[in-house]
Amino acid sequence: INELTMEHIRNIVMVLASYGDLEEEPESAATHSGATWTAISEMGYCSEAVDAWKQEAAAAGHSQGE
Repeated sequence: INELTMEHIRNIVMVLASYGDLEEEPESAATHSGATWTAISEMGYCSEAVDAWKQEAAAAGHSQGE
């Protein structure tokens, strides 16, 4: 079940990033992006994937702007 949950969270991250609503490195944990990454990082089964998702989110956000 954790794998399915991780897949859904990754999909949400990619959608938010593609719309420019999720920053890879937010300036503050108080922002929407900061709170999102903090919450995902605190999920034990997702914590290992966060760095890869941030890189993918950055790429998705940059490709949207082209």
